[in-house]
Amino acid sequence: MNSKTKRASLILLLALVTLLLVNFFGSCSEPQKTKKEDIETAMRSLMQTYADAINEINPEKAISHYNQSPDFIVYQDGISYDYEKTVEQVKTFFPSVKFLHVKWDTIIVRVLNGNVVSAFAPFHESFTDKNDVETRLVGEVTWIARKDADKWEFVYGHAFHKPDTAK
Repeated sequence: MNSKTKRASLILLLALVTLLLVNFFGSCSEPQKTKKEDIETAMRSLMQTYADAINEINPEKAISHYNQSPDFIVYQDGISYDYEKTVEQVKTFFPSVKFLHVKWDTIIVRVLNGNVVSAFAPFHESFTDKNDVETRLVGEVTWIARKDADKWEFVYGHAFHKPDTAK
């Protein structure tokens, strides 16, 4: 093989490799984007079903959103709660109210990796206790969810509330 033939073969080989790489990486970007969108959708769904459970005053349904593990922790208004304390708090609070409503003002989702996602959500909450005393709150919550065994659950939360003074 002469040098011109070798050079032409090398250029053809490089062109083929370049084409294959562009094809490969081009086809990989779409599934990655789809996976990211799927994770974002899963987190929005988790947030919505959690709000639904709260609005239904269904403690078991709300608790089913929490990852029952030593990793689970929630910081609420400056106090930390592990899984057991969070469950206890939910089971104590829900039966004490006859009306409970939470509404996310918006949900901002960030995919941290293929099995971890976060959501930040300002919210409005109102509840009426058994003595017909109404309380209206505003706040913000950040939840981090982890996918374990094909199920997304909250593993970390940080929230604060304050009285809603807007009429």
